Amino acid sequence: CKKAILVACQDAQLAEKAEYAFPRGGSTVSGPTVHLLRAVAQRWKNINTQIMEIGRGGGESKVMVYAIDVENNYLEQMSFSVPHYRISKEKGRVLLTDDRDIYEMVANQGARRQRKCLEDIIPRGVIQAAIQECHETLKKAAKATPLDKRIGAALKKFSKEYEITAEHLAAY
Repeated sequence: CKKAILVACQDAQLAEKAEYAFPRGGSTVSGPTVHLLRAVAQRWKNINTQIMEIGRGGGESKVMVYAIDVENNYLEQMSFSVPHYRISKEKGRVLLTDDRDIYEMVANQGARRQRKCLEDIIPRGVIQAAIQECHETLKKAAKATPLDKRIGAALKKFSKEYEITAEHLAAY
């Protein structure tokens, strides 16, 4: 299983989205993404995981997430509520009324908890080996592309997706 996991981590697309990182309280929070953990779980075998919306009403969804290692009969499960609003810096609390917006909020919150359940099921050493293989994959991909092309692609992505210009990045 571990060999299959490492082979999967040699895919540049998976390696690119294998880890998350974001600033929180003056430090950086980081770890494996749900994308990586789902790929690992598929190859670890005998893991069943699911996100289920089990009820909706009163401006919130009731959700259950689980991951079970069927071979070892070990279960991690979480039940939680997802309020049907989003917090916006400009508008404050914005109610979600569109089914797609609600679905996306539930899926996002569910994926975070699914990630935690999978982290608790899959041995830590296996996850670390997968992350390391993803790092090696990204290093190889970076060496294959000249620096000026990588910089140009990064600037284009920042500009297109985040409306951040080269001048913004230089100032930062």
